[in-house]
Amino acid sequence: MAPTRALGRLAIVALTSLGVLAGCGDDAGAPPLTSEEVLTRGPFAVAHEYFDLVDASRPTPPNASDPGAPTRTLKTNLWYPLAAAGGPAAAPGRHPVILYSHGFMSWGTEGRYLDEHLASHGYIVISPDFPLTNILAPGGPDVNDVVNQPADVRFLLDALLGFDRQPEHPLFGAVDAERVGAAGVSLGGMTTSLVTYHATLRDPRIRAAISIAGPGSMFDASFYATTDAPFLMIAGDIDAIVDYPSNALVAREMAGAKGTLVTLHGATHTGFANQSSEFMGAMDNPDNLGCAALTTQLEVDDVDFTALLGGAGAGIVERETPLPCSVSPLPTSIRPWRQHDLVILAAASFFESHLGESAAERSAAARFLRTGLPAENPEASVD
Repeated sequence: MAPTRALGRLAIVALTSLGVLAGCGDDAGAPPLTSEEVLTRGPFAVAHEYFDLVDASRPTPPNASDPGAPTRTLKTNLWYPLAAAGGPAAAPGRHPVILYSHGFMSWGTEGRYLDEHLASHGYIVISPDFPLTNILAPGGPDVNDVVNQPADVRFLLDALLGFDRQPEHPLFGAVDAERVGAAGVSLGGMTTSLVTYHATLRDPRIRAAISIAGPGSMFDASFYATTDAPFLMIAGDIDAIVDYPSNALVAREMAGAKGTLVTLHGATHTGFANQSSEFMGAMDNPDNLGCAALTTQLEVDDVDFTALLGGAGAGIVERETPLPCSVSPLPTSIRPWRQHDLVILAAASFFESHLGESAAERSAAARFLRTGLPAENPEASVD
């Protein structure tokens, strides 16, 4: 028998004791999850593969001095739970999928701390280097190519479902097409919102979405009305790059009943990236470095998201937002490693509450997200 995912362990024990597995009772008596439980690495060894996927149906636009290409090549990271340490095959059974999108001037392992954690709990996670917004994009990163990234995400999901049908592939028979979630940081958070909710760019197979510090000022209520997929915004309240009040608070309001906001007090924008804990742990505020890099690459006045993304007919509106990196000096932040722990707590419990295998697992995770997370972690609040 495959090991039970750790996030659902307490719920399964409670179900057994209540006799629910025999068909009676409910999960009301299941003990609550704790932060320690959610942060514990899962029971699975994790495989990581890195390979190219080529979408021959769509071109890569010209970019500065680069002429573009007739195809789009996605250098792709894949994490999945192993049946046994050292073996290539995925763990038995069908596993939920997370489509992870990186931020502007970043790359596909940006969310590795979250991706590996989810995979250890039985998730399949796929994350590309987007062709024109990654740090090494030919011609330099171009934020305007975000309009093409929702189709990249759809292409990745199609590729996973193709692997599921290939007997020689480690993911043969392992992909659960009914349990698909999407997540991303910054421009990847915006990509996640687009591929989940945009009237023409969305993929209806996505059942739950997380934007981590993603721009949200341009989305109105009609944007989120295309699907019932639940939405989680995770944001830092001292984010110097994507302003918290005009993005996170607006996104929470516009998403309405399907939306939840987890605010990380003292969290930065740059601190959401995996590399921040590796290289910026001693900095008073990692956004000092993030802003120094961003302001050399991004011409904000050249980006017209309203026109780029379809305007009012697609739920895209213009709102006043502060320019990135307009606050100085920056306040002292929480440490990146702590910020990562809080992201894991919020993201893992959110996905489990909607994609978990049993009603008991989903219920326990939902209760933790709403009550346990803020009660046990003073840096976090949930609305």
